[in-house]
Amino acid sequence: MARYDAWPTYQLPLPEEFSERQPIMAEFLTEDQGSLFIRNMHWYCKLRWIVVSIFLVFGGLSYVPGLFMKLGLISKLVWPFIIAAILSVLNVIYLSDLRINNKDKQNKTIPFNLWIQIIADLICATVIVHICGSIETPVSFVYLFHIVLASILLSRAESFAVTFMASSMYLICMQLERTGILGISSIFQNNLMPHMNNMPVSVLAVNIGASTVTWLVLWYLASGLSQLVRQHQGQLERINNRLRSIQQEKMKHMLHTTHEL
Repeated sequence: MARYDAWPTYQLPLPEEFSERQPIMAEFLTEDQGSLFIRNMHWYCKLRWIVVSIFLVFGGLSYVPGLFMKLGLISKLVWPFIIAAILSVLNVIYLSDLRINNKDKQNKTIPFNLWIQIIADLICATVIVHICGSIETPVSFVYLFHIVLASILLSRAESFAVTFMASSMYLICMQLERTGILGISSIFQNNLMPHMNNMPVSVLAVNIGASTVTWLVLWYLASGLSQLVRQHQGQLERINNRLRSIQQEKMKHMLHTTHEL
């Protein structure tokens, strides 16, 4: 009679024993993170299509007879269509790059192209701030959308770099307007601040300082929450990958046991 205690037995790997299987877990983790990054990029492009639609609608409404005149705004605007065209071209280029490199989730051109997209978006935002009025309108808070998106998609250090670039571009725009290098522009029919170059430095400093503090506080909160979510998601992925590896080992053992029987 065969002795059952001589049969091979299976034991679940303990945490210290699981270190030998780290390459398997790392492979799954890298794949999951790459897939998540690709999905986030597609979501980012969808948001940009929404922004393009908003500019097209806004530009179209400016051609409705008498509508913008009653609101005290300049009618027959061209710049919304130009901004929409630029954002559309950027979206098509980036979506094409994602489609080409979708299988290679470790491709370094995808993050590089993402930074190109972010910088281009910040430049477009700065142009919009200048055209609409950097001080007389609250349009400068459009930078907040980019800071929040960067906090969601990027690491905390990278999102801080985006916040720094946004603040720098706004400061440069204000300084160029104050020195007269850039002409004063406004979305209103009657410019509320036609003599910005004579504005005291203290007024500009308060405006820029308040905006910068607001952006930094928002970055701190958004990046902190995003970091907590990513850490929690990473823990869940590690647990899931460990369970996958254990299941694979269990299936191998069952096949080996069946073969021995």
